[in-house]
Amino acid sequence: MNGPTTGPWARHDTPDYAEIHPASGKLKSAIALVGKPEDANLIAAAPDMLAALKMVHRGMMQWAIMDHAPEWKVISEAIAKAEGRT
Repeated sequence: MNGPTTGPWARHDTPDYAEIHPASGKLKSAIALVGKPEDANLIAAAPDMLAALKMVHRGMMQWAIMDHAPEWKVISEAIAKAEGRT
């Protein structure tokens, strides 16, 4: 496995479902087929949200606030889940 398809991702609607594709258009097949528009938006935003969480994570480490913030555990677990480490 070479890791996930890099973002950003974009949503393309069909009459029956939404397709999630890399926004670059380099991958011709869909990453995901999604029935609910709300789910399609969330999935398409996943690479951007992961990148943002990683930025917050690094900032918390830099400022050494990870031991004092309850968000540290939640952020760390979300990143691990997205990276397939849980």
